[in-house]
Amino acid sequence: MANQQYLALLKSGVATWNQHWQEQHPETQIDLTGANLSGMDLSGINLRQVDLKGAYLIETNLSGAFLNEANLSDAFLKAANLTGAYLNQVNLSAASLNRATLRMATLRQANFSNAYVKNADLSKANLKEACLSGADFGGANLSKAYLRKADLSHARFKGANFGQADLSHINARGTNFTGVNLTGACLEGWKIDGTARFEWTVCDYVCLNRRERTRYPYKENFKPGEFARMLIETRIAS
Repeated sequence: MANQQYLALLKSGVATWNQHWQEQHPETQIDLTGANLSGMDLSGINLRQVDLKGAYLIETNLSGAFLNEANLSDAFLKAANLTGAYLNQVNLSAASLNRATLRMATLRQANFSNAYVKNADLSKANLKEACLSGADFGGANLSKAYLRKADLSHARFKGANFGQADLSHINARGTNFTGVNLTGACLEGWKIDGTARFEWTVCDYVCLNRRERTRYPYKENFKPGEFARMLIETRIAS
């Protein structure tokens, strides 16, 4: 259960909280488990390594916040604003982030396993080496996101947008890309198997080399069904 002293401090404002955090942390373990912070303006707040397991952050403004290594497992972040936030190595397992905004957020090695991230905006987010295994990203916007070496195994992306995203060297075994937009995405070094799904995938062209960014096909677009066949025939996926 959340420490009431910390809750009271939060209500004093972000500046007061950040000053206390700098003076006391990491000597003091900050417990905000199950706290109700919904609708609050916490932009720019420092919550690094804070335990927010099961916390309520519905429609909370966390833009530019520092949440590196925080525990947000089982937390409720529906429609939360995390634009430009720092969430490196954050634990978001089984968290609810439906319709959340994580545009341009830094999420390197973040754990999204079994999270619900439907219709969220992760455009231009940095998800390098993040774990998205088993998560539901249906309808999410991941255009121009950076997912190099991320684990997408058994995740669901039905109707998501990966336009011009860097998906190089990802693990896509058992991943559901049904109805996904992959136009312009970088697919260098994919790891997939026969259980990955690509029904109704939208893909005019892809990039096979992340450094050169040369499009393939070089001039025209893929014909219907050609993209799925290419994944097998050219063995760009392993």
